[in-house]
Amino acid sequence: MEFHPKKPKKEDLMESVHDRLIRLKSEEQKPKPKIERYIFDPKNQSSIITNNPEKSIALILKKIEHLERKINLGEGNYLGFFYDMKSMEQQFINQLYEIQRDDVDLPDDLWKRIKQRKDLIDSKFNK
Repeated sequence: MEFHPKKPKKEDLMESVHDRLIRLKSEEQKPKPKIERYIFDPKNQSSIITNNPEKSIALILKKIEHLERKINLGEGNYLGFFYDMKSMEQQFINQLYEIQRDDVDLPDDLWKRIKQRKDLIDSKFNK
């Protein structure tokens, strides 16, 4: 005589909608990491910055947008992406400071992207 254990029912394995909502609600209440204010730091310049300010700011914007896509798709390590995003935003702020200080003339579409990104970064700190 062979012993065949009962397979659990599919309903027993699945989390109920009510339990799932409670779990998700408790995750929302967890403390969020504090984000530091960005301060211009000339020592913190990266190798991304080139002699051409237009190319360097465009490259930084492209990398930030790429990181945002990865974060939104949930690829890889979220905390690593968060750290990389913070670093890229710091580089963006530093490069923007340099561009404004040197009064560099950039194309209008690039200025529009820069302004949108700057407003987005500023909104993180004004909440």
